[in-house]
Amino acid sequence: MSHTLLFAHTGNGFRLITLLFLMLMGALVGMLAGYAIMAIFSVTDTESLTAMRIMQLSTQIGLFFLPPASWVLLFETQPRTALGLEATAPVIMFGLGVLLMLAALPLVHGLSEWNQSFRLPESFAAIEQQLRAMEDKAEALTKTFLSVSTIGGLLFNLFMIAVVPAVGEELLFRGVIQNLLIRSMRNLHLAVILGALIFSLLHFQFYGLIPRFLLGLFLGYFFLWSGSLWVPILMHFVNNGLAVVAFYLHYTGASDVPMEDFGSVTSWWQWVISAVLSLSILLAAYKRQIKEL
Repeated sequence: MSHTLLFAHTGNGFRLITLLFLMLMGALVGMLAGYAIMAIFSVTDTESLTAMRIMQLSTQIGLFFLPPASWVLLFETQPRTALGLEATAPVIMFGLGVLLMLAALPLVHGLSEWNQSFRLPESFAAIEQQLRAMEDKAEALTKTFLSVSTIGGLLFNLFMIAVVPAVGEELLFRGVIQNLLIRSMRNLHLAVILGALIFSLLHFQFYGLIPRFLLGLFLGYFFLWSGSLWVPILMHFVNNGLAVVAFYLHYTGASDVPMEDFGSVTSWWQWVISAVLSLSILLAAYKRQIKEL
C-alpha cells in the first residue's frame, strides 16, 4: 500500500535528524504512557513487578515501534516494503539464521567474558564504577523479570523479552537505520558495521558492547542478504528466547545450568569450533544470496 509523502525530496541528513527526534519523542511518549496506564489501573507501587512490566513494555513500544512506524510514513511511499516486511526469503535463510544463533553461543559467551574483564585506566575509575553500577542495575532488573515459576510467567517473559524486542529493535536498527546508512554511504559493509555498532551502543551496556556488536553484524548481514526483515527478527527472537528459557529452567530446578553459563565452554578449542562454525554458516548464507542474484 502506497501513500502521499509529507516530506518529499528530502536529504538523508534531514531524515536522520528526524529519526533521532522521533526516537526521543517515542521514548518520552512511552514513559508517559506507562505512568498513565499505572494510574488507570491504580498501580501505586512503582517498585512492584507489575509496574516494572508496564514501564518496560510501554517504553519499548515508544522507542522501538513508534519511531520507525512514524518515519516510514513520512519518508517512504510503501512503508512495509521499505522496512523489508513484505519481502520473502528462502526457508533456508531462516534455517541458517537460527543455526548461526545456536552455533555462535560459545563464541558470544567467550566474547562476553572477555568484554567484562575490561578495565579502564585509573584516571577513569569513577566512570568505570558508574558503568558497572549501571550494568548491575540492568542485570538485577532482568533477573527480577525472569524470576517466575509458572508457564504463564514464562510465556509473558518470552513476549516481553523476546518477541517485542525482536520485532521492535529490528524495525528500528535494521529496517530504518541500516537502510538509511546504506543510502547515505553506498557501502554495504560499512553500513552494516556502523549499524551494528549503533545497535550495540544504544543498549548502553559497555561490558556487553563487543558480543552485542557481533550479534548486530549477524543480524545486519542476514537482513542484507535475505532482503526480508523477518529473518533477523527470528534470529533475534531465538537469541533472547534461549536466555529466557535457560533462566526459567534453572530457576525452576529443571536444569543445573544458570543462564549466565548457558552456551559457555571450558576449552579454547571449543571456542574456536564455535567461531569456525559461525563463519561457515555466514559464508553459506552469503553464497546463497549470490546464487539468488
